[in-house]
This record gives sequence, structure tokens and C-alpha cells, in this order.
Amino acid sequence: MTHGKPKRILVIRTHRMGDILQVTPMIRGLREKYPNSHLALLVEEAFAEVLQRNPDLDEVIAFPRVRLAGVIRSDARLSWAAYRELRDLLHRLRTPRFDLIINRQFTDFEAVLTSLAGAAAVRGKTVGADGRFRYADPVTARVVEQTRQFGRNPALKNLVDLSMEVAGVSPSVRRLVFPVRPAVAAACEKRLRDHEFVQSGPFYGIQPGASRGFKKLGSGALAALVDHLAGKRGGRVLFFGTRSERPLGEEITGRLRVGRGAILNLMGETNLEELGGFLALCDLLITGDTGTVHVAAAVGTRTLCASYGMTYPYETAPYGPGHVVLYGDLPCAPCDDPDRCASDMACRRVLAPETLTAGVDLQAALAAGDARAAARLREAAPLRGVGLLHTGESEITGDLRLFDLRREIPPLNPGPSARTAHIPPIEPGSQDALSRLRELLGEIGRHVETSLAGFAAGEKETGFGEIVPIFDLWSQVMGELGSFGEEEMDLPPGVPERMSVFRTDLLRLLQGMEQAVTRMDLAALQDILSVEMGPLLADLEEGLEWVSF
Repeated sequence: MTHGKPKRILVIRTHRMGDILQVTPMIRGLREKYPNSHLALLVEEAFAEVLQRNPDLDEVIAFPRVRLAGVIRSDARLSWAAYRELRDLLHRLRTPRFDLIINRQFTDFEAVLTSLAGAAAVRGKTVGADGRFRYADPVTARVVEQTRQFGRNPALKNLVDLSMEVAGVSPSVRRLVFPVRPAVAAACEKRLRDHEFVQSGPFYGIQPGASRGFKKLGSGALAALVDHLAGKRGGRVLFFGTRSERPLGEEITGRLRVGRGAILNLMGETNLEELGGFLALCDLLITGDTGTVHVAAAVGTRTLCASYGMTYPYETAPYGPGHVVLYGDLPCAPCDDPDRCASDMACRRVLAPETLTAGVDLQAALAAGDARAAARLREAAPLRGVGLLHTGESEITGDLRLFDLRREIPPLNPGPSARTAHIPPIEPGSQDALSRLRELLGEIGRHVETSLAGFAAGEKETGFGEIVPIFDLWSQVMGELGSFGEEEMDLPPGVPERMSVFRTDLLRLLQGMEQAVTRMDLAALQDILSVEMGPLLADLEEGLEWVSF
């Protein structure tokens, strides 16, 4: 290291395409923070293509992870060929040594490699001097302990944001990195024209398959969906997937009633970069929890993602604003092992064919900024009993936030006037602005009381469930306060200054709340809600008595 700055940095994220893409914002942050450092990533050779054109990496170290990990886990004697591969890999990791290794895998094999590489500093899972696995940085150690203690819960960060926190970086652009060269994008457009696949209506992408069986969308449900997309919505549909999955696409096509002419089956006909090129041409991708959903997010395409089993959207939802996640919100979700499900994958039955079609209509309303239509559609019969989440951005930290559509319709357009939640918005300059603020404060007070009552009763889900609405309502209050001082308002001397101090105090309180939620520090969170938030509400209510329009 030079003056405390690492000259050589290794990131370890070896497998699963989506998981690899989820560390690319962290890599971008490392590149911005250490522009002159050598930055490498260790990856299973089958997934090296994901990083082939990443502009932030100096080196991609690809190795046969599946074969080597399998040999080491088994009781079989280590072959000479496997020994040489492992020896050569360790030599490459140690010559020259890395100053910093950030291991974003939680598996034992990568922890052993991290330890044997002998870096000066390590973050993530490794092996200690006593031979036991340990977590070498406070962030990872905290999250693992919280998960052991409380289970997976809505307070957990998306894995993208967690990786950035582990690395101590905040990139200028928070987005997955997956470049598609202009020539490849143009070739994808030409292939569609050659198939006479012209965009007279919306383009939809569908990924029928998945790496694990429980993540696949059923062929019957997808056939009904394609008929809906081609018929009611007047769209064209692209099928994505591997060559081995192509028969699934053909099975779906055989079940269609009206949508057969609107299909182009590209399963097994694209490489990874071409997949990104075609996805960029789509208005929406519909899929289960697959790597493809993260490619779509990286190229800026909205998604409708159906989550089952052990998939937990609060950790792995597509990164970026405007995505919708449907999930079986059951007491057993998320599970530890869907292959041993005692309820015969009841979460899959919750997401019936009509659920997917209703989800597409809901996503279309949200994308169009039609809050009223979205509020109506979320109550439709096919979506009852289904978890509905919409991705957005925290106004405080910039982290990904998941809005529970059952509770609220999130901001759908940029700018302060787009803020919406439990109470209908008012137009700027309206005579009802003062009443609006008082209603917001009353709503915040009710959510605070419900949250505290939930924690007091030992119902952590209820307590945490009220935190997101509290954040969003305070955001609306901040937006309304931003209009104070405009010409149409008659404010006594000192009131604008008082409101400025209030906004500063509020921002500090909300930051403290977010930190307490992230740490799962229930004592600190309850203290903020019960001791600090009440006086702040009272102070603002008193201040409003000075305001007249």
C-alpha cells in the first residue's frame, strides 16, 4: 500500500450472473476512489463473459470454480491435474500480492481462497488464525449476526448497497454496469427487422426458464400472459433463454390462442452481450428471479419479477427505479430450502396466470405515472394476497428502496410535485397546503404509535412495517416545507429561518433512523420514535400556527 491506499485490489464474486452484476456498482465506486490502483475480479470461468467489457476492471481472473470446489468438498483424492490448477491459481493471487481483498461470496471455498491469498487487508468471509471461518469487516459481521438473530427481514439492504457499504464507496452513478457496444445494439435491431418484427406496439421480453426449477414461471401461466400481451396490450414478445430451454418456449407457443404471430423465440440464439442488446429494445421484461432480470436493469429496461421460495426481494430486487416485484407473501417466505418445501411450493400457487397479467397492467400504470389507475389495479382480485413491491431510491442515502404498493403508491415522476403516498397530493400554491401539512403530521403520528405498539408487543414485522411509511410521509413534509418563502406566502419575521433549522433537525433524525434500521438496533429505533420524533412533530405543529397564506 502507498499512504494507506491499496495499489492492488481483488474482488471475489465467483458465480451466478445476477450476483456478479450486483457488485459492479461497488467496482465502479472502487475505481473512482482509487483511480490509479490495479483492480481485479475473481470469477468462475463460465461467468467471465459478464465482466468482459467492464471498463472499471484491469483484470478478470477466470478459473474452474465448479470443478475445483467439487473436488475439495468430496472425499476423493486430489488429482494431480486439480492440484496443479489450484496451485497455479494461488500463485496468480499471491504474485504479486493484493493489498486488499473484498470477498463478496459467503461460501466456504472462497473464504479459504481469501485466506490463502495472503492480502494485507481483507473484507468479507475468510479463515482466521484459529482455523475457523470469520467475517473480517464489521459490516458483513453485523449483517450475518442480524440475520441469525432476526432472520431475513425488510430492514435488510439490497445486496448492491450492502457491497458498497462493505467497500466504503459511493459511486457517482448507482447503476449496474453491463456495456453493450453500439455495433451489437445495431445488429440486434437489424435481426428484428429481418424477422419483420417491427415495433407497432410495446415490446415485451419473457424469460421462461431459470437456473433452478422452483424459479421458473409455469408454461400455462406464460401462455395466458402472452395472449394478454399480444391481444389486450397489442404488443410483440421476445423469448429469452438458453438452447436447452428452447423446448419450453416452443411448449408455450403451442398453447397460445391469439398471440402466436406476435412471438419471436430467441432462446439459444444470443450470446450475453446480444441478450443485453435485445433487452434494451424491450419496454418490459417479465421473468422469475433470474440473472436476466439484472441484465435488464443494467441496460435500463423495466422489469416485472416474480419471486418464489428462498428468493427475498428486499435483498435481490432488480437495482434501480421503476421495477415491480410480485411475491408469495406467506408466513414461510423466504424459505431456506425450497426443494424440501412442506407446503408443496404454495408461493407458486399464489402467483397464478391471472396474477401475471394483472401485474403487467399494474406495471404499465406505474410506468405511465398514473397513480389513480395503479391504486385501482392493486386492489384487483388477481393481486389479492400477493406481495407487491416497487423499486425506488432513498431520498436520504440514495440506497435502493422498495415501496410496498399495498400501503402506498410511490413517487412516479421526478420533482417535488410528484410526491404521493397515503393522502392525495395537492397542487403547489393551493390554499389547502396548511391543512395538507397538518394531515401529514397526524398520519406520521399514527404510524409512530402503531410501530411502537408493535415493538412493545414483540411483533417486529409490524414495528418495522411502519418505518417505510414514516420515511415517505416525512419526505412529503420536507417537500411541502420547501415551498415556504415563496411570494404568495405572508410569513412573519424569523419563520423561514425556523423552518430551515427544522429541516436540518429532521434530516439528522431521519438519518439516525435509517442507521438504526440498518443495524437492527431496536433500542435506538424505539428511542428515536418515542423520545425525539414526538417533540419534533409538536415543534412543527406549533410553527404552522405562525403561517398564513
